[in-house]
Amino acid sequence: MNKKIAAIIVTYNRKELLAECLAAVCAQEYKPAAAYVIDNASTDGTDEWIRQYGYDREKESIVFHYVRLPENIGGSGGFYTGLKMAHESEEMFDAFWLMDDDGVADKAQLRHLVTHLDTHDYLSPLVIAKEDPTRCAFYDMSVEELKSKAVEGLYPNEANPFNGVLYSRRLVDKVGYPIKEMFMWGDEWNYHCRNIKAGFPPAIVIESLHVHPKDRQVRKKMLKENYVVPAEDWKLYLYVRNVIFDIRMRGSSLKSLYKFAVHFTHEYSYYFTKVEPSWHKLKIVWRAVYDGSVGNLSRLACYRK
Repeated sequence: MNKKIAAIIVTYNRKELLAECLAAVCAQEYKPAAAYVIDNASTDGTDEWIRQYGYDREKESIVFHYVRLPENIGGSGGFYTGLKMAHESEEMFDAFWLMDDDGVADKAQLRHLVTHLDTHDYLSPLVIAKEDPTRCAFYDMSVEELKSKAVEGLYPNEANPFNGVLYSRRLVDKVGYPIKEMFMWGDEWNYHCRNIKAGFPPAIVIESLHVHPKDRQVRKKMLKENYVVPAEDWKLYLYVRNVIFDIRMRGSSLKSLYKFAVHFTHEYSYYFTKVEPSWHKLKIVWRAVYDGSVGNLSRLACYRK
């Protein structure tokens, strides 16, 4: 248990939640050597709060690095920045512990993760729902049901990326960093798939607990499926583009990509012609499907003006 760990926390305009998250980091039984708090240009006074409570210097035997970005580059941009800084640091950390600001780590979480670090490169805590601690936050099952499927304390081949997940240095050396241009939504799944493709299967450490709100994405009924339909144009574009881009990045054949893209377009086309008619929204979906299919991640700024 002599591994040097760097925690990476990304935040944006949620200083009350960040306070709980950072307090949990400080309370760890196995403390990280350093913590990188990446602030996506928050406008709620996060920077003043950080300095007031000492999260920009050594605190509770953890060296905190506060990085305020000049603009909001999303969760993926934040994790890209933090992971790159920690990985390229002269400290030569053994592993990297990533989480959003709305997650709270149990005091024994990191200790249980590090216990398996010699044999696994991609370790996830068991993420339980803040609203109901008997349920998993991102799986439709109870905590006890998931635990019953574990083998020697591990639930293999599953993870909740960017929610208290521990990545070894060996993994980051080979896989690199999250794709910052994805901004948010699907970026964690993209990195998850890249890790598996590179030969790093994940595992959930069932005694390692992380509390997080349930998946809050509202899905609406379309033709045959339920999909997310964000109200804002830029979020609609981003969600659709990233879903298609992730399919492309998984190494699917062109035929499979084309088939899914057509299906996806058909579902949204039905929704925006029959359920909530909008030629404007339909054009956004078509553009997003095309950009995701060809791997063009440069157009989001046009919709965020």
